[in-house]
Amino acid sequence: INAEYGGSMFARLLTFSKRKFLLKHNFTRKYQTQKKKQSTAAAIIIGNEILNGNIQDTNTNYLAKFLFTKGIALKRVECIPDEEDTIVQSIKNNTSIYDYIFTSGGIGPTHDDITYQSIAKAFGLELEYHYPTLHRLKASLEKRGQQLNEARKRMALIPKSSKIVYTSTDRWVPLVIVKNVFIFPGIPLLFQGMLQESEHLYSSGTQLKRTNLVTAQKEGDIAEPLSKIQAECPEVQIGSYPKTEGQYSVMVSIVGESQEAIDKVAAKIESHIPSFRRLSDSV
Repeated sequence: INAEYGGSMFARLLTFSKRKFLLKHNFTRKYQTQKKKQSTAAAIIIGNEILNGNIQDTNTNYLAKFLFTKGIALKRVECIPDEEDTIVQSIKNNTSIYDYIFTSGGIGPTHDDITYQSIAKAFGLELEYHYPTLHRLKASLEKRGQQLNEARKRMALIPKSSKIVYTSTDRWVPLVIVKNVFIFPGIPLLFQGMLQESEHLYSSGTQLKRTNLVTAQKEGDIAEPLSKIQAECPEVQIGSYPKTEGQYSVMVSIVGESQEAIDKVAAKIESHIPSFRRLSDSV
């Protein structure tokens, strides 16, 4: 009887241990999968003036830096003309792939400002006046001695059922959100201010960190050892960027989730390739 009892207890303990192992194993796998999940974004820069070189785009660089600090990966940037079909197609192509779509430009009062109507068409939505925005616009114009005419009213004609966010009490311009598309003005001062003020709307992903190294050596001379170190250290991303001006020839950027891992790779680069020095340790 004791032998049978002992055997039964052993079997139950073995089953319990196996279940415990499997639960722990599955939880670890699930945690690792969740940890690796990173939100993605695409930027659609709209404007003939960008494409013909009349205006230099600075919004993309600002957005890229902003998203990096949020742990959101900017995966794609498109610069497209003020053409309805092109905007519609770009929105359709990207909304199903990326978590966030940021558009810049094309929401003014003139004939070539067609971003709202194009995005509405992409989602099969009608346009409608948003009266709270009209009231804010009118009040803002009156403070400057201007009138709300039909052309200016177009700036409050937005896709129906959009989410409207006023990022600042001092600004009448709304952040219009249609599904996962965030529609920003193209003016850099407005774009940057509204992006920072709407920071709470974007879920932070895995926080990335970055360290930069610089050297006077040429890129062709360091390419082989860098490639070897990258193969040995897949937990970080190593990028090499030549410079044509300044006191150094190449900047090497190390990006990763762990500062400890980045520091180890930086030390390895410094020991394997003489003349490297750290430029900065920053996000």
